[in-house]
Amino acid sequence: MTNNFTDKQKQYLVDLQSDNSALVLKTMEAVRENGTVALFPQLFNVYQNTSSEDIRQAFLNIIRDVKDKQAPEIIASEIFNREWDARVAEVLSSVWQSGLDYGKQIEVFVHFVKNEDLNVCMEALTCIEEFFYNQSVSNRDEIRQMLKDIALQTSDIHRDMIMVYLGHLK
Repeated sequence: MTNNFTDKQKQYLVDLQSDNSALVLKTMEAVRENGTVALFPQLFNVYQNTSSEDIRQAFLNIIRDVKDKQAPEIIASEIFNREWDARVAEVLSSVWQSGLDYGKQIEVFVHFVKNEDLNVCMEALTCIEEFFYNQSVSNRDEIRQMLKDIALQTSDIHRDMIMVYLGHLK
């Protein structure tokens, strides 16, 4: 996998695995300014495995600030294909704040509406709302139906929250 990376990017990969928090933060800043979205899988590893609030915030800032048009596909894939705790809500929040169009990946966010954690559900619904109007009319109808189906399978408060969001998705 690392064969397609430059020597500098390979060094970023090594530095991101360091136990030295200051080096990891410095490397994350360098990736933010000079890196490639191909390094995002390693950034997700760092985020999920760190206990450092500074490192987690640096990661979330990268997700919010990235402007590469390839980022949504890579980020959505990383979000969908990982095991998460409640911290996924922070990542989802950063996604909808990024200003990038995740419309092609909207079903990833529908998946997280099913989450029992109401904060995760709310952030997923916010992502859907943010990217909903970039969809064709038929896709919007399909998304509404998926959300209705999820609502019917959830607890009262969860269902109510989903139904409120559905009311906004015209």
